[in-house]
Amino acid sequence: MSKFLCWATYVQKVRVMKNKLLRFIETLLLVGVLGFALFQIVTVHASEQDCRNLLTERFSSDSRYVSFSAGDLDLPDYGRDYMAYSVKVIRIFLDRIGCHTQDINFGQGAQGSAHSRCEAIVRERENSRMCYVESNLGYWFIHKDFVDDVHIMFHRWD
Repeated sequence: MSKFLCWATYVQKVRVMKNKLLRFIETLLLVGVLGFALFQIVTVHASEQDCRNLLTERFSSDSRYVSFSAGDLDLPDYGRDYMAYSVKVIRIFLDRIGCHTQDINFGQGAQGSAHSRCEAIVRERENSRMCYVESNLGYWFIHKDFVDDVHIMFHRWD
């Protein structure tokens, strides 16, 4: 009987230790997940700030102008979807200066939802078409001329 009591006591101690070990592992996992989530939040915010820094050339200016030859951009044909074309051109530009895809949110403007649109400034003059695109980083004017150059003007939100 004494061997049985010793064995039962041993099994009971093992169960207690197993339960403590499982709780410790659960705690480690929870801390790891929470730490990773916090890291992601901080990283995304820092990356967005880094992108603003790149766009404004270390905050030395409030706006920036660049132009590309559309032939160098290797873009698919967007047809008459001028907004999709403009967003893609902006994404290519941001990638070239070192910003990440997640740094920009085209659905968010300075005061909530973005209000972007493309219009011909002079009716029936396709070369006058201009797109105004809002994002969390600022607002953009995109224009493509007849020579196949794409002009991008960025302005940061004040």
